Amino acid sequence: RRLRSRGGDVAISECAFHDEPTKLYNAAQPAILWGGNLIVGSTHNGEGSKFNRFCADAKAYAGGERERGGRTLTPWSYHFVDIYTAVAQGLVELINESKGTNFTREGFIANARAGCESEDHWLQEFCCKPSSETTAWLPYDLIYSCEDAKCPAPGAPLWDVAEDTARYAGIDVGRKKDRTAVWIVGTLGDVAWTRRIIVLDNLPIPQQADIIEGALREAGVRRSCIDATGIGLGLGEELQRRLGRYAVELVTFTAPVKEKLAVPVRQRFEERTLRIPDHAEVREDLHMVRKTITASGNVRFDAARSESGHADRFWALSLALEAVPQGAQVGVMLV
Repeated sequence: RRLRSRGGDVAISECAFHDEPTKLYNAAQPAILWGGNLIVGSTHNGEGSKFNRFCADAKAYAGGERERGGRTLTPWSYHFVDIYTAVAQGLVELINESKGTNFTREGFIANARAGCESEDHWLQEFCCKPSSETTAWLPYDLIYSCEDAKCPAPGAPLWDVAEDTARYAGIDVGRKKDRTAVWIVGTLGDVAWTRRIIVLDNLPIPQQADIIEGALREAGVRRSCIDATGIGLGLGEELQRRLGRYAVELVTFTAPVKEKLAVPVRQRFEERTLRIPDHAEVREDLHMVRKTITASGNVRFDAARSESGHADRFWALSLALEAVPQGAQVGVMLV
């Protein structure tokens, strides 16, 4: 209301955190009619904010678009200063001079990043990239609630617990672009405990088959589900030949199948009937999956590809939980 009946330049600070950004923008527009400038600045506050839409429109306009989704694009000029840009322009030297510190540029960035609780935190607060927390299928707080320091990190040996009722495994297959991830759980009552996580990077399929067969036999896995999409089919059929077709179930990934796999994972987290390692790489991989709705109304579960993978461990976990039977435990023990 304070903007109304005024004119001139308008600067809106931290727009993404305003309670009613649309009303604020609507009031600001008439104020600049006599040639004023409207500057909207903010830290990001998630992907769904009004501010993030401004940014998307500005980038589209800079790329030559003049209309998007039936809307005429406002001729924004887009600017950003992330931590790397600020450091390159002398931020560290100014801080050192002001505070009497002696940070190097690299040390300053490393120190700032070390203070962040997650990659998502770092990207939003320091790198001008909106948090994906609002669209993440597994929010961080949900992931934290099921972490247990006793669970083995990726690459650690089998955590063998005699009290396990049974063991089950999920295998998400990759070769060059993506990694193969194997997630083995043991059931104790109604809780599935992580017993081992294996990540295979750029290994030939025959070598992968040898490693996975050995791991499943060592753990005494009763049943496993494997991603049989694309190159996974060959590995799945080879493991079936070695271990038996009732011990290895082939799963072909489609959008409906991914939804069927992803929903029980979230349910396990919400019910706290799952235990996973307290490990940054695992946490980020689980947080990577997004639930989106397509223009035709279909549900999709997918993840962006990053240096740490393509949510390979998430899908391995989902396949492991799919292998756990409902009700009575069935299957054959691998020996």
